[in-house]
Amino acid sequence: MEILQSRRGHYDPEILDALVSENLNLKEGYIVRSVSLQELAPGMILEDNITNFRGLVLMTWGQEITEVLKMRILQCEHVREPIRVLAPVE
Repeated sequence: MEILQSRRGHYDPEILDALVSENLNLKEGYIVRSVSLQELAPGMILEDNITNFRGLVLMTWGQEITEVLKMRILQCEHVREPIRVLAPVE
């Protein structure tokens, strides 16, 4: 899965997202989404690391977004977007 994800752009993103979701045996009620920094919301879970343009990891995958974490990441400069998350289905 890591190899497939590292080759983004080579595969249909919708199919890759569906494969990742299925492979992770996600709980019902979550979908994989790509969001902007401003769209991050509490309850989302990072699907990938959040990095800046130099490749520095700012937050690691698997973390659940909270209000505090969102405020911290909004203060960072040059965050690479979009950000892949597991988002609760509304």
